[in-house]
Amino acid sequence: MRILSFILLFTIIGCTENSRPVAVNDTTSMTITAPREEAQGKLADSVRELSSVEDIKKEVAYINSRIESGDVDSISKKYNCRGEKAGTITWFSERGQVRMIKHTYSEYSHYTASDYYFVKRGAPFFVYYRSISWVFSSNDKGQQGTTDNVAEKRFYIINGKPVKCLEKDFKIVSTDHDKPQPEEIANRDVACSSVDAQIRKYNTLAKLKNSKKEISCLE
Repeated sequence: MRILSFILLFTIIGCTENSRPVAVNDTTSMTITAPREEAQGKLADSVRELSSVEDIKKEVAYINSRIESGDVDSISKKYNCRGEKAGTITWFSERGQVRMIKHTYSEYSHYTASDYYFVKRGAPFFVYYRSISWVFSSNDKGQQGTTDNVAEKRFYIINGKPVKCLEKDFKIVSTDHDKPQPEEIANRDVACSSVDAQIRKYNTLAKLKNSKKEISCLE
């Protein structure tokens, strides 16, 4: 099964029929370049220890290269919480171990989001959130369109503690001729708060993988 590139070629869309198609083709906003030998999966996962942000970037690139090449297993489950929030959870596993969880969801018709948890030995080491909320808008010429408010967050985690946290946000106005290029917008270093919230979200999604019950609401 061919999997879309999640970071090297990153296209994010809404996940339910009621969601407005997102007018963003974000192909490189999370670009991470790995050395050739790692991109080809030649460096065994078992010998890599994550002790720096650079190690985390390489591991993320490695996991994505495995997903892109179809060398991992994946299962997906959908849910719908009273028609208010609906989404899809996908678990990607390598040699029986979950390496990444992707959670795409929407709330009503004006908000969509994608959360990614990159995992090593049962614990997340990199978390990426991307959300888009949109509103109808018009420009000074009276042209009607929409405005997408995009927010991104990145958490680098070592031994259960966040060591680097980044954020960026921008707007994409459909009537603007020159739209911003997400990859050209710089991230902001922000103070890392407790990682507990990210761990709780990850634990909720991780437990659902082997659950026999139908998923309705996550909370």
